[in-house]
Amino acid sequence: MTLSKDLIFLILQFCDEENLKRTAHMLEQETGYFFDLKYFEDLVLDGNWEDTEKYLSSFTTVEDNKFSTKIYFEIRKQKYLETLDKHEYGVALDILLKDLKVFSQSNKELFKEMTQLLALDDFRVHSSLSFYGDTLSARKRMMNELKTIIEANPLLQGRTRFPQINKSRLRRLINQSLNWQHLHCENPHPQPHIDTLFIDHKCPGPDSMQDQSNLKSSLPPNPMTESASLFMGNPTSNQSPVNESVFSGIAVNLENMFNKALVESKNSHDTSELTSFEPIHEVASLKEPSSCSANEVPKEFPRTVGRTLNIDSSPSSMDFHPVYQTLLLVGNTVGDIELWDVNSSEHLFKIPFIWDFKLSLNSRVFSEDLENSSSISVNRILWSPDGSLFGVAFSKRMVHLYSYEKNENYSKKKLEIDAHFSSVNDLAFAKPNEKLVAISCGDDKLIQVWDAATGVKQYTFEGHWAPVYSICPHKKENIHFLFSISTSGEIKVWLYDNMGSRVTYDAPGLCCTRMSYNTDGKRLFSCGTNKQGESYIVQWDDSEGFIVRNYDGLSKLSSSMVHFDTSSNRFLAAGDDHLIKIWDVDCDEILAVIDADGGLPASPYIRFNKKGTLLAVSADNNQIKILANDQGTELLQTSGSLTESFEKLALNPAPVPVPVPLKAGVAEGNVTTEEALDALEKVNPKRPSESKKLEMPNISKIVEVPRCLSSLVSSDVETPIQRLVYTNAGNGILALTEDGIHLLWKWVRNYTNFGGEATPKYAPQLWQPKRGVLMINDTPDDSLDDVVTPCLALSRNDSYVISSSGKMISLYNLLVFKKMRNVMPSPPAATCIVFYPPDNNIIAIGMDDSSILIYNIRVDEVISKLQGHSKRISGLAFSTTFNVLVSSGVDTQIVLWDSVTWEKKKSTALQISIGWLASDEVETNIELDKDQKHFLAIHETQLAIYDTTTLRRLKQWAIANFCTRISHAAFSCDSELVYAAMRDGILLILSASDLTPRFEINPYAYLPPDISGYVDPVVVAAHPQKPNQFALGLSSGGVVVIEPLESEERVGFSIAYTAAADAAGVNQASKGMILSTFYYGYACSQVPGGWAAQKIGGRRVLLLSFVLWSLTCAFVPLDPSRVSLLVITRLLVGVAQGFIFPSIHTVLAQWVPPHERSRSVSLTTSGMYFGAAAGTLILPSIVKFRGPQSVFLAEAGLGAMWSLLWFKYASDPPRELLPMRGGQKTKVENGGHSNRTPKIPWKKIILSLPVWAIVVNNFTFHYALYVLMNWLPTYFELGLKFSLQEMGSSKMMPYLNMFIFSNIGGVIADHLITRRILSVTRTRKVLNTVGFVVASFALMALPMFRTPDGVVFCSSAALGFLALGRAGFAVNHMDIAPKYAGIVMGVSNTAGTLAGIVGVDLTGRLLEAAKVAQLDLTSPDSWRLVFLIPGLLCLFSSVVFLLLSTGERVFE
Repeated sequence: MTLSKDLIFLILQFCDEENLKRTAHMLEQETGYFFDLKYFEDLVLDGNWEDTEKYLSSFTTVEDNKFSTKIYFEIRKQKYLETLDKHEYGVALDILLKDLKVFSQSNKELFKEMTQLLALDDFRVHSSLSFYGDTLSARKRMMNELKTIIEANPLLQGRTRFPQINKSRLRRLINQSLNWQHLHCENPHPQPHIDTLFIDHKCPGPDSMQDQSNLKSSLPPNPMTESASLFMGNPTSNQSPVNESVFSGIAVNLENMFNKALVESKNSHDTSELTSFEPIHEVASLKEPSSCSANEVPKEFPRTVGRTLNIDSSPSSMDFHPVYQTLLLVGNTVGDIELWDVNSSEHLFKIPFIWDFKLSLNSRVFSEDLENSSSISVNRILWSPDGSLFGVAFSKRMVHLYSYEKNENYSKKKLEIDAHFSSVNDLAFAKPNEKLVAISCGDDKLIQVWDAATGVKQYTFEGHWAPVYSICPHKKENIHFLFSISTSGEIKVWLYDNMGSRVTYDAPGLCCTRMSYNTDGKRLFSCGTNKQGESYIVQWDDSEGFIVRNYDGLSKLSSSMVHFDTSSNRFLAAGDDHLIKIWDVDCDEILAVIDADGGLPASPYIRFNKKGTLLAVSADNNQIKILANDQGTELLQTSGSLTESFEKLALNPAPVPVPVPLKAGVAEGNVTTEEALDALEKVNPKRPSESKKLEMPNISKIVEVPRCLSSLVSSDVETPIQRLVYTNAGNGILALTEDGIHLLWKWVRNYTNFGGEATPKYAPQLWQPKRGVLMINDTPDDSLDDVVTPCLALSRNDSYVISSSGKMISLYNLLVFKKMRNVMPSPPAATCIVFYPPDNNIIAIGMDDSSILIYNIRVDEVISKLQGHSKRISGLAFSTTFNVLVSSGVDTQIVLWDSVTWEKKKSTALQISIGWLASDEVETNIELDKDQKHFLAIHETQLAIYDTTTLRRLKQWAIANFCTRISHAAFSCDSELVYAAMRDGILLILSASDLTPRFEINPYAYLPPDISGYVDPVVVAAHPQKPNQFALGLSSGGVVVIEPLESEERVGFSIAYTAAADAAGVNQASKGMILSTFYYGYACSQVPGGWAAQKIGGRRVLLLSFVLWSLTCAFVPLDPSRVSLLVITRLLVGVAQGFIFPSIHTVLAQWVPPHERSRSVSLTTSGMYFGAAAGTLILPSIVKFRGPQSVFLAEAGLGAMWSLLWFKYASDPPRELLPMRGGQKTKVENGGHSNRTPKIPWKKIILSLPVWAIVVNNFTFHYALYVLMNWLPTYFELGLKFSLQEMGSSKMMPYLNMFIFSNIGGVIADHLITRRILSVTRTRKVLNTVGFVVASFALMALPMFRTPDGVVFCSSAALGFLALGRAGFAVNHMDIAPKYAGIVMGVSNTAGTLAGIVGVDLTGRLLEAAKVAQLDLTSPDSWRLVFLIPGLLCLFSSVVFLLLSTGERVFE
């Protein structure tokens, strides 16, 4: 981006900030740099077609490309249809011939149809325009389509997004330039005047600055400091990107003022005090902000409510005594002064406002002022630095000074000063020239300095153009000066010399601001709120006069002034949003927030004591809460008003040595009591009184749900769904859209859904008349900027609906889909509605003006009006269990009301999650659980569960681990789960017991692949009877019904263990390790199993294998957290099952003659396919009804039964056949001859090519088998967006197909051999080749099928023919090595097992690579390589088997 283009954007920003909208749009059109999509949308929705095309033509024309042509066509078509709708046929004909004629060449048929519309009375009778609706709806639908086209248009891509630019960037650049010019003036004036920007700034010559020049000549030269370079815009500066101080005219280096004052002080003070003077620069403020993150409330910060004081009237100002740390001075809104000892909660005295006319200089004027308005309040109350005096500034003219004696608990009015002509806004003490003065400011725009002993006026500072709101005196390098801030945000700096202000600059936001230094006086802070409610809290460089740090987190819509205070040179705190927000002074992000147990006003007044151990906070109901840290808690627990030792400490100016435990690196000696307390705090810190903290769940523990049963239901409405609810019967869904349209879907009874059950398997029907009046709410005019909050409530019998969309509240009959009547007009608008459960004639209505109306519909009467919130109501819920109403609002307050008397019982504030700032006008919704004893509070930054009666927060889950905020959430009907929708489309399923996320569902798992544009969830509704079903209202106007799939696709141990592990919360790493251990044991035991069968006989090894397997299953531990023991048991099961197939092949090779081997092996091994098919149907039901342990017991029982049968009926094979008389042979059973086994030819087996042919084909068979078994369900869910659950029993077809084809292959092979049609070698090669080649083509063709039936057919063919091929390679062991069949089988099966591990893992990596490459998993391209690899392996293996295999015996 060139600099000229940058300048254009800065000018556009400036025009927008100055409300020069038309100028900005003209500049956009002339430059073509920025296409304002919002402005374009406003033109379209207003029907301003001429300006619409004029604006668009500056960026693209009709002929530029197909996207531009489409945009112009849609606009002109809409203009044409609207003209027809008004029956202005002459104008419509003119539009057709002039505007639409240009499109006739490309689509003559369309132009012909549009011409025919002129002959229709209502063009809506045309089939393609039957859903046109009203004009505004049609414009909105068109605009949604245009947005997509505009984003796709190459000529407009990148021009619809305005670059990220800091606020008022152009102004800031100009101010930086002026400051740079001023720094280079030869004689810089302390108060320069900038009259024009047309020429460079230059201060007047030395003639007019002679005096100042003489003063500066005595000082050393002042080079430009680092802080000055920071202010000049150095890129490394830590200036806040938002709300920077914009200096009026020019910001002048305050150092000049200090230097001048130092020179003047040299004339009246000993110069030795200044010999080592150097310009003061705040080093800490120039450091980079420390990296900080949101934490829990630090233990040093007062966070525990230790006392609650009940004040006679609402407190307006407070101050702790500087010496006696528990004495709190309070001024209230009726002008009274109270002194409290917070230790004992003792009210020491109260001084009502009494006007002493004898002390007043203007008694008559003040008397008349009191007669005009009798109310008077305390604006500021504070102690003098030593605590011997306190001053009070009143809202009318007066300042009172009182002396105070602690020992006698006595106070006496010392002075009554008629200080200002109107309100006295602030008061401060200072000691310039070693004399205590009181400083006041007021609405008369003056600042007055009074002698605190005599009341004589010392100075009057004039120069502000608006009332002076606050003052802040300070001393730096023996120079006393004073900050003053007016209500217009103008800041001035004064010296005590009646020579005018030295510096003038602006507060952030030009707002009423208070300034304060921290405890050690090295850092200056300010906090203010403007008329629009925007608040700012910043740190200043008091030497250079610019903002060092802007603290984030204050509300942008504060209802009153935000008060702040500092503590311990570390913490900065402000009362805002019914909370106390805390910052570390070195970090601009919020450190923590506390609610002080709730009940705080919108902007509570806060005040620390001097040591920062106590914090006083104003609360509702005329209360003050005293918060304490550990040291403060000890202070409050001290008996009596003040203990004797503490009084001595407080009154004795000399430090008292006390012994203290020594730490490493600390020299032994005496320390002061204050140091001792600090040391004791570090040596033996106390724990907080509430040490239990909520732990945020680790995101790595969340299980991703790749598949779920979902169904998208839609209508012709394309505006976002704002409210969503299931009918109480559970057979329908009612939605309210953004433009006030009601949509009702119902599941109907038919031949596929006999019971009319609400299920994603069958889409519900849109239940509304095709013609006639729809249920549409009245909506505000588009010209209004008010936030519209649609709301609705459904009666218990599903017959009536009450709803509103920003205007009238309407009552509808849902049975006939008809509006009955209007209930209540607006304003204020209704924002939340709920039926009163005991009486459906009564409703509670939350209003936009923060009130709640209890309304009787039948008699049209307001029963009660509840007031307790400060912003609009966003949530209401009745609890009939406790007879209460719970309400929540945009102000984050939660209030409990008695539903009998309608009185407020208590309230609390929702704590905004640490590290997050709530968006403006964000809602807080609430939902009761099924017992109504608890309720869920839903905020965009957190979910929280509260006790209904106490409003005590029980659980909380914040979004700190997530990148987006919460759209909405809801309890499941059994209140065991919480369904939460995030703004990026991700769904979370949380356990309600601890609000820990358990499952995550990505959008591709529940949205169809053909959905166009970006769609995000807006609202969540849970089914009233099905805990596993919920619905989402989408921004596209659709609703998706979702049922996350349970573990019904797992077999055997996987099903049982996963169910138990999920219940126990075992992490995925442990689960994966345990489930995969079986395969390692299975792979490692194949060859040893064949060797053992060769040595001791297959019958014995097979029996031992089943016994070991059955015992392991019987005694497997159910506790999923015992990972080590489970790993051992699964390893033993793998070893035991690894012995089975080598043993079976050894037995078959010894017992079965060659012509029967094919069908014997096929029948034997096909049993595992039949068992897998049965397991998918039976085992999930066993887990559901009998628990996970029942699976292990069932497997152990079946294994024990088989072992008994095998032990009884199995026998060893004959060792040899001996000749008998007549040429017959007889069997000599085992034991009649030597039992010696031949030596195994390992080398010959390893080097044999026929053996390698078997190994290669076994590897390929299991690679393809495991890839299909493990990833075919994922292909259905992600590739086809189809759930296997919908297939029911058909999901077992691949296993049954393998069972059938395996036996068919065995029968065919034996038939070909016994009938001598083919030799053994050719039979094996033919069946193996046919099976693998057909399976290869089926695998490679599988991604081409885009329907579930096609994929089922293709996968069944692949698996079936692979099983057919087993009649080739899988029987060949016994052909080439009948004596060593078990050994060869073990070798080849090891390769097959490794193929499964490699294939499943490689497939997962391929799909992850597709995601990284941003390929859509619904695309065939993402899956082509997944199925191409096993397909090519099948072709390769068939060729290897053709070339290397043989059916003849190789090993004797």
